[in-house]
Formats: sequence, C-alpha cells, structure tokens
Amino acid sequence: MGGPDGFTAGLTEYGAAPTVIGRHIIYTVEAVEGRFAGQLVETAVAIDELARWPLVPPHWIYLRNEVAFSTTNTQSCAMAGWIGHSRQIVGWGNDLDPAAGWVAHVRGVIGEAT
Repeated sequence: MGGPDGFTAGLTEYGAAPTVIGRHIIYTVEAVEGRFAGQLVETAVAIDELARWPLVPPHWIYLRNEVAFSTTNTQSCAMAGWIGHSRQIVGWGNDLDPAAGWVAHVRGVIGEAT
C-alpha cells in the first residue's frame, strides 16, 4: 500500500501513533541521540508530499519551533508553532521496509538538533 494511507499504516506498525490534522500527518518518534535523546518528539509531514510514497519520500520534515538546527533550510507551516526543515535522503529505497527507513531517517535528523 502506498500514498498517505501506506505511510500512516507503516508508522502505526512502529508505534509512532500517526494522526491526521488538517493537511499534515503528525506522529511521534523517540530520539536516540543528541539534545532530545530518550525523549518522544512530535514530527509531521504534509499529506500532499506522500502521493508517491514509498517510491519518493517527503522532502520536508515539520517539527515544533523548539527543535532547532545549526544549519537548515526552512519554510513556514500552516500549523502554528511548527516549521518545515528541508532534508534530502541519500540512498532512499535501500531499506526493505520504507517505514523503518523513514523512522530511522527522522531519528537521525532529530539527533542533529541543537
């Protein structure tokens, strides 16, 4: 299954508790490194970026404003208190389970927060 439904189903399998709010899917991952290590961190993706999931991963990761990075490209978010961070994924498609690969990617991004 692909698209937003496949993305949500995959995150559910990993206990990320995805919820649709407006045009975003919000979910929670446990950070394993960095400033937020051991904490549950909310993150989101725009539903319109999931049209080609899992062939093409979302480009923007949305995080609450308190999650900051020393270097990042940002864009505004329709959800108050959130901001989008541009992240490229190198080697996408190498993981047998796209949801596992996505969760690992997001954990890595959050691990870089300052």
